[in-house]
Amino acid sequence: MEIHYKKLYSQDLDQLLALIKLYEQVFKMQDTVVPDPVYLQQLLSNKNIIFYVALSGQEVVGGLTAHILPSIYSATSETYIYDMAVRSQYQLKGIGGKLLGSMKEYCVTQGIKLVFVQAESEDQPAIRFYQATGGKPTNVVQFSYKL
Repeated sequence: MEIHYKKLYSQDLDQLLALIKLYEQVFKMQDTVVPDPVYLQQLLSNKNIIFYVALSGQEVVGGLTAHILPSIYSATSETYIYDMAVRSQYQLKGIGGKLLGSMKEYCVTQGIKLVFVQAESEDQPAIRFYQATGGKPTNVVQFSYKL
């Protein structure tokens, strides 16, 4: 099984749609309404959003979405991984680590010095994954405001 890792660009709308479907499956999301293709095209063209996919042939088997956040404390940016998933039958094969590594390599080329991600405290597989890939945990409490 050969897996290819790829950053998505504006011409990769079909692969972004496949990534959204993968998120729906892995995260067990229901009744998801996929945004209009024009909106998705805008996201693909936004240089502050990173989409990476893992491909087996033409099939998207994993992927991540990250946001580049400019810093006010230094002339650099940080990257926040918002979503990351690997199709269940492809898990535990190193794909997630290579996806993360590919995205981190891209960030280095952009002068980004920090990548961070959140994991829910009860999601022990995610916590073990991020620790195994060199992530250092930080205890924070997140607050959300529904608008």
